[in-house]
Amino acid sequence: PTRGRTRMIRLKGAHDDLASSVSFAQIYFQERWLHSFAYDFKTLFRLELGATLPRTYDKLPLSQRFFAGGDTSIRGFGYRSLPAEIDKDDERQPVGGSYLFVTSLELGKMIYKPFGVHSFIDMGNAFRSSKDDVQIGIGGGINYDTKLGPIKFSIAKPITNAAQSWRIHATFGSEL
Repeated sequence: PTRGRTRMIRLKGAHDDLASSVSFAQIYFQERWLHSFAYDFKTLFRLELGATLPRTYDKLPLSQRFFAGGDTSIRGFGYRSLPAEIDKDDERQPVGGSYLFVTSLELGKMIYKPFGVHSFIDMGNAFRSSKDDVQIGIGGGINYDTKLGPIKFSIAKPITNAAQSWRIHATFGSEL
């Protein structure tokens, strides 16, 4: 597609009286907006929001927590690596959070069909509390358009965490 919009809302929950070890309610919202302009320019905007009640993320199973980072989230960070805690061996371990905020703006330009370039800024995090920082990743790359969607190779750098290095990301499929 060269333009379009998708929205998704997901509600889920469990109650400890119905074969669950914890009671919770969760809402997740995602929107993607793609728009093409003259001279083969296009813009892709993404937004993801999520909230879990009660907010005690540590009682939720890992499968029900929100995570951020990776090819389709905050590029420059590893897949589902945000948020993380330092364990006893001084290694970062993903722990997930009760809230999610991720947004992205990507600009693309067709150079010589079917090849193009893109640049982006991604920001957000999966939050455990209001003390967690918003993480930001920036980068760019090349893409090859196919009938099934673009094949994108990107290089990204976290700008909020100087200790992390550049990461390579690859995606294939519809941008919506």
